[in-house]
Amino acid sequence: KYSGFPLLAAVAQMRIAQLLFDSDDYGAALGEFDVIKSVYPGLTDEVFASQMAKSRVLFKIGQNLQAFTLLDNLVAQFENSRPDLAQKAREAHLSSLLAFADELKRQHDYQLAREQYRKAMTMVPRSIHAHRGYIECSYYLHKIDDTISEYKKLDPFHSKNNILIYALGLAYSYKATEKAELNNDPGAIDPGMLHNSSRVIAIALSYD
Repeated sequence: KYSGFPLLAAVAQMRIAQLLFDSDDYGAALGEFDVIKSVYPGLTDEVFASQMAKSRVLFKIGQNLQAFTLLDNLVAQFENSRPDLAQKAREAHLSSLLAFADELKRQHDYQLAREQYRKAMTMVPRSIHAHRGYIECSYYLHKIDDTISEYKKLDPFHSKNNILIYALGLAYSYKATEKAELNNDPGAIDPGMLHNSSRVIAIALSYD
């Protein structure tokens, strides 16, 4: 029907794939999204959209490694030719990685969640979401002292990096309440450390 109009045909194919996805027919949806890539390779935007949609299907069915690999490949593929598309793939990777880490944290798998937050911090060093999750998991793993040392070694005050300064202040706040919360002893809050936390966070907020 649309053989003479590849763009229209690709759009129609995309609708079919989306309908299958909406109907929870994930296996068929994956196949249809790949048809767009194989049949219409010259339609860059449509191929990219189909592969981004495919990554969402993969996440939906729990194939996280495949989904992250696909997004990484999209970043590499379009980094030079279409940096706008590469950035979209990079943002999708980050948001999916953080969502995955958040879910692991909700399941109390703090070690694996901490590793995912660390990956997100490497991808986007200024992601407050990633720093918060990393610090919270460190706390529950009894690694808050190590984490404070880690942030100190980055020397955030010298570089005036407000994100790292904020993260250090947040880590101090967890340290201040560590004994009180983990030992269920409200009287064990460390007022000096709490003051330290407030002071450092105020410094972070003073930077534009």
